[in-house]
Amino acid sequence: MPTYTDKDACLAYIEGLTVADDAAFDRKIEKAERDVDRALGLYYGRDDVTGLKIDPTTLTQADADVLSRATCAQVEYRIEMGEAFFTRPQFATVQGPDYATTGTLPYVGPAVMRELEQSPRLLRLAAPWDDHRGAPPWDDFARNTDADGPEPRSYPTNR
Repeated sequence: MPTYTDKDACLAYIEGLTVADDAAFDRKIEKAERDVDRALGLYYGRDDVTGLKIDPTTLTQADADVLSRATCAQVEYRIEMGEAFFTRPQFATVQGPDYATTGTLPYVGPAVMRELEQSPRLLRLAAPWDDHRGAPPWDDFARNTDADGPEPRSYPTNR
């Protein structure tokens, strides 16, 4: 059963969408929810009932709406790309006799991040930890506990 959004929200978000099989569409939404969870990055908690990273009932209405729209954007991306795109491998470089392609397409659609940008809280969760945006205040200390180790690094924060 979908948690982050529902069929009606997706029908309103995706122009021209018609749904023939409600159960199949619910499964597509559930897959999109997992994809959005993947975009949310290293958020450590998971809801015990749904297994998802966020319980929408704990969010403000504005954040819950952003999460719903982001999930609908991923549903649209899954429809556009087709289910086979998400099950077959991608290769960084593909060459043929008269062509070459470099790069892979993302599994999470670009519109998902554009929707998540509407909520600073959700965007902070989606921030990659490589550049430590939104890192906890003790992050610098936790990485440099050895007195003889390298100088502490400082990271940009959104505070």
